[in-house]
Amino acid sequence: MANTWYNNFGGYLQNELSAGVSSAQIVVDLDRAEIPFVLDSVDSTLSLTLIKIDATGREVDWEIVRGFPTDTSSETPLARWTITIYRPGTASDWVVWPIGTRVENRVTAQNVLEWQEPGPVGPIGESGEDGADGTSVELKGAVDSIADLPDGAEEGDMWITADDGNGYVSDGLGRWTDVGPIRGPTGDTGLTGETGPIGETGPQGLPGDVASSGPIGETGEDASINLDGGIANSNYGGISPLECGNAGSFN
Repeated sequence: MANTWYNNFGGYLQNELSAGVSSAQIVVDLDRAEIPFVLDSVDSTLSLTLIKIDATGREVDWEIVRGFPTDTSSETPLARWTITIYRPGTASDWVVWPIGTRVENRVTAQNVLEWQEPGPVGPIGESGEDGADGTSVELKGAVDSIADLPDGAEEGDMWITADDGNGYVSDGLGRWTDVGPIRGPTGDTGLTGETGPIGETGPQGLPGDVASSGPIGETGEDASINLDGGIANSNYGGISPLECGNAGSFN
C-alpha cells in the first residue's frame, strides 16, 4: 500500500486502543483543525505512529499502523477525526494504547527504504532539435612551439606544436584552443633490415699486466748414494754408471 502524509498531521487519542485487535476505529483530537480528505486510491493509507512518552517527555515506545479517515464528507475543518486503522504484524505486537496517546503522521525508516527502491522506468522523451553545425577544423601544418603559432589564422585552422604534439585550433580572433595530442594510428611493424658488412679489424690492444711470481715450492728430502762396484744407486730410483777414475775406494 502507498503511504500518504498530510500537513504534519498529529494529535491525541481520545479512546483506548485495545491490545490484540488487528483493526479498530480510533478518535483523535488534532493539533489543529483539518478538512478530512479522500485518499487518492484504494491502496493509499495514512501511516500513523502511536507514541508512548514517559514522565520526562522522552519517547520510549512506538507502534506504526495504517488508517484512513471516515469523515470525508465534511467540507469544513474538523478538530476531531475518526480514523479506521489496521495493525500490521502479529497479535503479540498489538499492545494497549490508552487515552491521551500521541498520534502522528510520521515518515518511518521503512518509508525511507521504500523510497530508495528505483521506481518504474519513465517514458522516452521527445527528440530535441538539431544543434547548430559545428566549426570544421582544417590541419594547416606544424610549428616548433605555441609561441610560433601564426598570426592571422582563420577560424578552424589547426596547427600542431612539435614540442608537445598538441593541436591548437584558431577562433579567427587571435585566440587558440588546445585540443590535446594529435596522433595517428600505430603503424605496421617495419621489415627486418639487411645484415651490415663486417667491420675492419680493430687496433692492437695494450699489453696486459705482468703476472706475479708463484709461491716457492717446499724443500725436497736429502738424497743418499750407495757405491757398489762403481754403480750409483739412488734412493729416488735413478741408476746410472759412475766413473771413479783411479780412486781405489770410498769410505
